[in-house]
Amino acid sequence: MTEMTQRERIRTALKRGVPDRVPMVDITFWPDTIDRWYREGLPLAVHPCDYLGMDHITQFQFDRTLRLPTRTLEETDEWVISTDSNGATRMRWKHRYAPPGHTEPTIRTRADWERVCRNLRPDPVRLVEDVNGSRFEAAHTLFRLREQMGAYRVIRPDDPVWFTLMMMGFEESLLLFASEPDLAEEIFAAYTRFSLDMCELAVRAGLEFDGMWAFSDLCYRNGMLYSPRFYRERILKYHRMYSDFAHEHGWQMLMHCDGYVGE
Repeated sequence: MTEMTQRERIRTALKRGVPDRVPMVDITFWPDTIDRWYREGLPLAVHPCDYLGMDHITQFQFDRTLRLPTRTLEETDEWVISTDSNGATRMRWKHRYAPPGHTEPTIRTRADWERVCRNLRPDPVRLVEDVNGSRFEAAHTLFRLREQMGAYRVIRPDDPVWFTLMMMGFEESLLLFASEPDLAEEIFAAYTRFSLDMCELAVRAGLEFDGMWAFSDLCYRNGMLYSPRFYRERILKYHRMYSDFAHEHGWQMLMHCDGYVGE
């Protein structure tokens, strides 16, 4: 069989065809892992995927947040507590990587949501810079370079559940899902409309993709984070909207869900 490009290989596998070999992808190497590999001899000028003979999925990302002002609230030699552009207060380590810990949610009530939801406005500016004015030029240049090298190209919106988890933290979000499912679904609906409108703006800007890859944490190692009934009644319709949008544009649909999905 003729050797395929990375794009051809991944597309073929996702269509349940027979590629020239099994695609091998790791979408995120943690920074501490990369630092260790460099200390152990990984050439500095070589990407780990290239060194290991793996395939690239190159991602186009836009500003997916509420675009709220960011502030540093407390800082020590070891960690920083700050508000992010979704308004959540989070703690992160300064000298090693771990997912940031939520210490205060953006919203607790419907009034809080109504105050911030107006910030979810589609805007072409979101394609090129974040709320602090930091431009995405380096990331977009890398997207173009990998595109030219035959990498599989995706646009990467967050899914509405992940947005809610990032805005409120896991504990507050799961309590909301159980106690105020109507409000939770209002958030899901608003964020889905926003995400798909932003994807449409990217298409109008002339960008081309092979797939849409939505990231979320729907499960943990033993099962779902909430009931299958809640998923079917409150979330599934929005995931189908993502999938329908992708297929209308000739893209494949990928969903990162984390954990055990047997339910």
